Amino acid sequence: MGVLAHVPEQIMMFSRMARAIRPGGYLVLGFIEDSGLMQRSFHRAIGKAYAGQDNNKISRVAESLFGEHKERSVRLGGRSANSAINDYL
Repeated sequence: MGVLAHVPEQIMMFSRMARAIRPGGYLVLGFIEDSGLMQRSFHRAIGKAYAGQDNNKISRVAESLFGEHKERSVRLGGRSANSAINDYL
């Protein structure tokens, strides 16, 4: 619970989980905050696909693709733009 966002190789993790399931079995995932956590996980995967681990590139990708989310975090969450990006991506 609440770990998915912190797994660096999410595709590999899902592949390993899928291989571990018996035929006809199920994979059950739980999320603390379904839509927000899933959205951030997808955004992280997109950010890493475009920018890798380069923090400068990550900041540019975040601004370009997710600027609205960053601005909302700054405006409503009282956070700096850098902290919003670092936490988000």
